[in-house]
Amino acid sequence: MDTEIRAFNNFPIEGVRMKLPLFLIVLGMISISFGSAYAEEAQSFFVAAGVAKPEDIDATFYVTGGYRWEFSRGWAIEPNVGYWKADNVERQCPGPTCSEYDLKDLHVGLHFLRVAPMGSADVFVGGGAAAHFRERTASTSRGVEHTSTRLGIHFRGGVEFPLASAISLTTGIGGDFVFRDVPFEDQFVLKAQAGLRFFFD
Repeated sequence: MDTEIRAFNNFPIEGVRMKLPLFLIVLGMISISFGSAYAEEAQSFFVAAGVAKPEDIDATFYVTGGYRWEFSRGWAIEPNVGYWKADNVERQCPGPTCSEYDLKDLHVGLHFLRVAPMGSADVFVGGGAAAHFRERTASTSRGVEHTSTRLGIHFRGGVEFPLASAISLTTGIGGDFVFRDVPFEDQFVLKAQAGLRFFFD
């Protein structure tokens, strides 16, 4: 069988999938506890779009959003989600015809950030972890071929510029290290985005 793989292998991870509900419960409890304890501090949410460049895959459109609590002066916690899809990341030729496969990545994560003023703008830097829900689908079929849940380690940084009293332009760049299957290779995904952040009491 002639198989050409450009980026991506079969990847069911039963152990990680079984631990995922616990991960999401812990993430939710941390977020709620911080939000309740520091409700008087600055709170905001953002929506943004940009580009994701997975390792060995062409750049693709990326959307993300999150909710930030500043629990102490200059320190914040930010639950967040993000999604991207890459077409034709794998090509298999088991016979006279070939099949192309697409890859989808949806992450749910939690970041800890250091936020500091720089003139009229704010600079933030930090990182965290996320669960990455992945699907591989055949380009010519609506069915899901493989699914997987992987751990990702995130790094983030950016600058935010005030546009109005409760709105800022947010820009950011970062990287995701997404762990793969045995033998636990990782995939690096470079991300850049811009969007709006909305503040409220």
